[in-house]
Amino acid sequence: MTIGEALKFIQHNRMLTEEEMSKGIIGKGTYSKVIHGKQNLSSCLLIKILLENDIDIDYFISLIKKDYSSKESLKENMLSQRMAVAFNNHKINDAEECLREIKKLGTNPLFEQRAIIAVHYLKDQLDSLSLEFKKTIIEEFGKTDNWILNLDMLRLFGSAMMILPPKEIELEMQLFFFRLNRMKIESPNMIERYAILCCNYLHWKYTYNRHLDNNTTKCINFLKFLPKSSRMFLYTVSGKYYYYLFNNQVEEAKNIKESLLKLGCTEGVENWPI
Repeated sequence: MTIGEALKFIQHNRMLTEEEMSKGIIGKGTYSKVIHGKQNLSSCLLIKILLENDIDIDYFISLIKKDYSSKESLKENMLSQRMAVAFNNHKINDAEECLREIKKLGTNPLFEQRAIIAVHYLKDQLDSLSLEFKKTIIEEFGKTDNWILNLDMLRLFGSAMMILPPKEIELEMQLFFFRLNRMKIESPNMIERYAILCCNYLHWKYTYNRHLDNNTTKCINFLKFLPKSSRMFLYTVSGKYYYYLFNNQVEEAKNIKESLLKLGCTEGVENWPI
């Protein structure tokens, strides 16, 4: 959808008139031209209309993303979704095909590294990844002090925990929380990505070393105090699950897992440690 089409779509869904939707921010005539593609709208006025109508900005962007993203970006997003499906369903051939296409696209080295790890994991060949490959990933974290604001870096770190030295993982998690404590993050997308990273770390930590240390406690607390919403529900429950595991309350943890599986929450939950 174009911006105008997205505004019109939401307006009709909410059964609002053009005047009600424009909220006096722009005239009815101007608004009509915008939704019919005859006039552009400044970003400032668009944001005002979205905020006045309590329209979730992330949702609005999802409506217009296809029309305003580059072909390369759309292709990358499609491949990311395909790789996720192949990984979750343990389809090695599909994952290998995705990796070939990702390499051919050649637009995102971090995405390619993540895909390489995924394929090697599915083939049970993580040990065959070279020291040079692992070193390249570690070097990525040293290129910027604000990697925690980079979604691709966050995704790569979550995947690379399977192959990086434990000391490197612990160090990066320490730096992650140090930087996070100095920032005010309000974006739901970023908060969710941090929650995913904490879950990845807790899974790795329990598999590698079941010690309840500082990083472990901070991850559990981060999940515990997530915003109360359906979007964050599973991550909050994950935090409680790992709290029980690391405190040797295994039966309580099992009960949480069983309850989620009965509710149909299978994605990710099936692979929890216990």
